[in-house]
Formats: sequence, C-alpha cells, structure tokens
Amino acid sequence: MMVILGGGCSRRRRTIAGEILCPDKFEKPYFEELSLRIRSEAEHGNVLPEPQSIFRAFGLVSVDGVKVVMLAQDPYPDKDVF
Repeated sequence: MMVILGGGCSRRRRTIAGEILCPDKFEKPYFEELSLRIRSEAEHGNVLPEPQSIFRAFGLVSVDGVKVVMLAQDPYPDKDVF
C-alpha cells in the first residue's frame, strides 16, 4: 500500500480508511502518482490539514457509529490567514 504522507497517517489509513474506502484503489498507478504529488506539496506547506491531522476525525468518532461520511471543501484558506 502506498503511503500518502509520513508519520502515523499511513498506519491509520490502513486500519481505518482502508477498510472504509475501496482498498484496491490504493494500489492503482494513479493513486501512487497522487500520493507523490500530495507528499511534495505537503513538504512545501501547501496541504491542509497538516499531515498528522488528515485522519484525525476517525480518532474522534467510533467507526462503528458512522453511517455517512461527507467530503467537502471550504474555500481554500490563504496560508497567511490562520
């Protein structure tokens, strides 16, 4: 399985997101390319949330209690406006 970002994210993705999402997609060439691009952008501080917070929501909520996961994007923040 390709690791998107370093730290604890890869292990958490395998145990939580890998079970929820389509794990076969993680092995596809396009996913590897996407992972490399995200890692490169994160090294320059251009990825939010920070790598250690990507799967934070799964640590705050019991996976057994989740019925729906909605993915949305607010207007992307300016890096100087935090």
